[in-house]
Amino acid sequence: MRFRSVYAIVCFIAGLTLGCRQAPEFRHTAGSAWGTTYHITYRADADLSDTIAAVIGRIDASLSPFRDNSLISRINRGDSSARAASRFAGGFAI
Repeated sequence: MRFRSVYAIVCFIAGLTLGCRQAPEFRHTAGSAWGTTYHITYRADADLSDTIAAVIGRIDASLSPFRDNSLISRINRGDSSARAASRFAGGFAI
C-alpha cells in the first residue's frame, strides 16, 4: 500500500512539473526567393528567421533560374568557370 501512495505522489508531482511547461510558441518568417515569396510558420523557442533566410539564400544562389548569377544559370550558359558544389553535383549524377 505504501508503494502505491509513493508512486501516486511521484506521478502527481511529475505531472505538475511537466504539465506546467509551456510549449514553444509559433513563429513566422517571410521573404523572397525563386522570383516569388515564401511564408513559413514554425514552432521553436528561438527565432530562426536568419537561419531560414540563409539556407534559402544559399539554395537560391545555386539553383534559381531567375538570377543571372546563380550557379544553374551560369552552367546553362556554358560558363566554364562555374563549379558545382557537392550538394548540387548530386543532381547531375542521376
